[in-house]
Amino acid sequence: MKLEVGQKLWYYKSYHYKKDRTSEPIEVEVVKVGRKWATLDSYHGRVSLDTLYVDGGGYMSPGRCYTSREAHDAELALDTAWSIFQSTIRETHRMPEGLTVAEIEAAMKILRLAGSLS
Repeated sequence: MKLEVGQKLWYYKSYHYKKDRTSEPIEVEVVKVGRKWATLDSYHGRVSLDTLYVDGGGYMSPGRCYTSREAHDAELALDTAWSIFQSTIRETHRMPEGLTVAEIEAAMKILRLAGSLS
């Protein structure tokens, strides 16, 4: 991630670090950029340039930054859709009628899953 001094980020606290589970994201500013980390304003610590996760100081990260609320919402929507998809597959007790090996292989290819069925 290419961050610049003065750039604004949205800091979303991890579920485990929220005091009231409904806290809003915090707008933070990048005050210094190094090779691996960017320092955030106030007491928000530093963020990884690779992942945008906030440094937990040897413990679990207290949260993650995003370049915008829309970027966070898009990632959340994708995670939610994947979760629903996984649950649906697990809860489907029977193979859909008329499904073929070729269709399963095509689905695996679309989902970028390794392996071959043959």
